[in-house]
Amino acid sequence: MKLSICQVLPALEMGGVERGTLDIAQAIVAKGYDSIVISSGGKLVADLESMGSLHVTLPLSSKNPFTIFKNAQLLKQLASQMGIDLFHARSRAPAWSTLLAARALRLPFVTTYHGTYNGKTYLKRLYNKVMTRGDVVIAPSIFIRNHILHTYGYHLAPKIRVIHRGVDTEVFKPSKALDQRGKALRKKLGVPEGAKFIVMPARYSRWKGHEDFIELLFLFTQSYPEQEIFGAIMGEISGREDYVRQLQREINEIGLADRLKLCNAQKDMPTLYAAADLILSPSREPEAFGRVVAEAGAMEKQVIAIDHGGAKEIVLSGVTGWLAPLGNLAKMVEIMADAINLPEAEKIAMGKAARKRIVEKFSLKVMQAETIKIYEELCRMREGQ
Repeated sequence: MKLSICQVLPALEMGGVERGTLDIAQAIVAKGYDSIVISSGGKLVADLESMGSLHVTLPLSSKNPFTIFKNAQLLKQLASQMGIDLFHARSRAPAWSTLLAARALRLPFVTTYHGTYNGKTYLKRLYNKVMTRGDVVIAPSIFIRNHILHTYGYHLAPKIRVIHRGVDTEVFKPSKALDQRGKALRKKLGVPEGAKFIVMPARYSRWKGHEDFIELLFLFTQSYPEQEIFGAIMGEISGREDYVRQLQREINEIGLADRLKLCNAQKDMPTLYAAADLILSPSREPEAFGRVVAEAGAMEKQVIAIDHGGAKEIVLSGVTGWLAPLGNLAKMVEIMADAINLPEAEKIAMGKAARKRIVEKFSLKVMQAETIKIYEELCRMREGQ
């Protein structure tokens, strides 16, 4: 039986949800099935289509109720015309449209609950609840599974499947070629010879902790003036220009303009990790998974993350990296110093342990296989009805 699987999300810009969509599209095509992705478009459409997946453009980023309803009608038409067997929704607004279309056509419906979302009001929780309406709800971490159960009830437990986001451990793998590209990137960014290059790859959203990263570098320079460091934040600037300008003002005010750069997203992430000496993930709110932490581990790089969310499932503190307490910047500075001053043999051993853990527990192949298995199970059940 050849299946036609349709993933639905707001857009295909740079980000973890988008990257995961492409990873699963790749697996669908490799299995010999038809992959369809519906979104409002974006920078990753060309990459998606180069994999052999079809992309259809709809205004799925809109939260307007009338647009959501209209999109549901369009999804119904597309599903009938293209013979779609299963829908997989990856975000709330498109999930509402997809739920309506899937139920009308009696098609299997999968959701991935990608984050904790903001649910401070009843209406917001109701809006978010669509992500629990899948026949199967994929949680990218045990942390997210527990969050769903705590927020919406333990009766949902039977249909939640924990599938950790996967890292392509063949792409994120140390090599001499990557080392050379990393050196070239350091030179391009102006990293001084001998300086420790500290990187924060994260989209420019306040909760990611950019301001804390800036303060951490300032505190480090005050506490350890003898150690030369150079920092960079990497994220998609488009649409976040005001916030980036605010961060630049903060950098200028504390005198770090020559030591810290705000950069656009780096598409070649393995090269960025190869260039870095230390990766920081100082998120103020818990990450649903922590893709950066996992990718850095696969690259055998030192990583420091906050001790909450999905990062707690990835990092074995003191063994494969470090976990720092939330809000305690002084302690994080101490950990940064410990990481930078770690003897080379211990640094290598930690890197090897980190990669081994990612390969064994958080690989792309496992994520792809477990997701495809869900698709096949639901489609078999539908055929048997």
